Amino acid sequence: MVASQTGLYGMFHSTNYGAGSWTADNLGDCGVWPDWFMSALAASPVNSNLLLAGGGHGPRACRSIDGENTWSALGSGADSIHADHRAIAFNSAGMAFIGGDGGIFSSTDQGVNWRGWEPSGYHGPP
Repeated sequence: MVASQTGLYGMFHSTNYGAGSWTADNLGDCGVWPDWFMSALAASPVNSNLLLAGGGHGPRACRSIDGENTWSALGSGADSIHADHRAIAFNSAGMAFIGGDGGIFSSTDQGVNWRGWEPSGYHGPP
């Protein structure tokens, strides 16, 4: 992910571990906006073509289902995910998680549908 103060510049991938050329990805409707203290990227351990990306601003985190060639905004339920994506991870079964100060959200279907897990009693920073 490469970004500036005005938003996401692009997503790039390499097929030789970064030792040569980089290819710009098709961002589609991906509106993620990483910043210096909040950006996250994770790859599924059970589907190497599934990646999730998030940042500190923007309407939604994004996903790629074709190995990072094209990106799209997340599916149903993702509207309620708070914009600051501080962590993105997958468990060993491929369940996806996005965490931020708005709670933890999970998806069991490759990022199509999302469910919120807001911590009990959490009311934001003091």
